[in-house]
Amino acid sequence: MHPHTSLLSIIRAALLLSGGVVLILANIVLIRTLVSEYSSELQKRPAPLSVYSFVEDDVPERLPLMRDRGYVLWSAEESVRFSIDGPRADEEWFYATVFKGAGNVNLGPNDRFFAVDLEHELHCLRRLRESLGREEGLTDAEFGHAEHCLSYLRQHILCSADETLEFGDSFARNHSAWRSAGLRVCRDPEAFFSAMSVYNGAWLKSSSRHLSTRRKSPGFAPNRLVPLCELIVELSRQTGEA
Repeated sequence: MHPHTSLLSIIRAALLLSGGVVLILANIVLIRTLVSEYSSELQKRPAPLSVYSFVEDDVPERLPLMRDRGYVLWSAEESVRFSIDGPRADEEWFYATVFKGAGNVNLGPNDRFFAVDLEHELHCLRRLRESLGREEGLTDAEFGHAEHCLSYLRQHILCSADETLEFGDSFARNHSAWRSAGLRVCRDPEAFFSAMSVYNGAWLKSSSRHLSTRRKSPGFAPNRLVPLCELIVELSRQTGEA
């Protein structure tokens, strides 16, 4: 074999070997990157409710949501609805800000009761709106409640720290003619509505099952809680069928 041919074969083999090593190393780096990103995304997901005992502080910090899209575009605009004392104001505020379970959920094996932050904020808005629409003065308890709600909303507005820029003439505009305040990036409220419906439905089924079991138990005596549970279940069924 000619010396030059032998040398070319060696060089070609070395190049092929080097290329193969580079491809293997590149694949290793790519796989490690993908695994790292996937693990990071998994860590961001809330743990399943089954990992919590729901005893004392062993509870989730946030309500797990189904079909959560994360952040969505939301159009802020003025509305002729949601007035303080309009003819349909009570209905509009109720149907737009009161959710399944009145904004509360029961979680865990013993149906532990929790209030949800979003509903607490909307509850405060409803109470402040009612206070503004009343002709008579507030009682001491109502005044204290209003102060609590103002402080609560103040802290949560600061917590969100929305840095969206608004036009400088926002307060001088004719909002009837210029209703839109632009698009904002917001959390997905539909995921919250859906989750509240699911959790409330599960709790109602659990309550009906426990009630049926208690009725079959020896020595069971009806009390005020029984008709109340039945009423809640029946109203929920009627609402779902409507």
